[in-house]
Amino acid sequence: MIGKAEWFTTRKFGWGLGVKTNEGIIYVVGILAILALISLLPIDTDLKFIGSAFVIGIVILDTAHIMVQVHSNLDEREQKHQMLAETVASYIGIISLSIFLIYLILTSPNNRPDWNVVGPIIAILLAMSFAKGITLLWAQRKW
Repeated sequence: MIGKAEWFTTRKFGWGLGVKTNEGIIYVVGILAILALISLLPIDTDLKFIGSAFVIGIVILDTAHIMVQVHSNLDEREQKHQMLAETVASYIGIISLSIFLIYLILTSPNNRPDWNVVGPIIAILLAMSFAKGITLLWAQRKW
């Protein structure tokens, strides 16, 4: 796509990519400059939104492509470290969401939780469960 994997590295905290070279810095600054330019154009707000959404969509696709390349270039030890970190982060996320969900249910007035809050949390937990299952099915068939 646009960016190159050698410009970036894995992040130690959070998700996404860390910048490794000057080209990576130029890539990030270039994207920010394009978004700033779109916001300064003398056009309708809806067109600014569409233009910004288009650029952000391209960047998300490009970043996903770069991330796959960066992670595939890691050695076996680094890949195990990444998998361990992702696993621990997933467990912490699941535990945190579950505790918050239980708290919301237990503290709701008349034992009637607000489904506008509880529903999305349940949906997130189900989505995580399905993602794990689908990934395991795919991995078992691939290897």
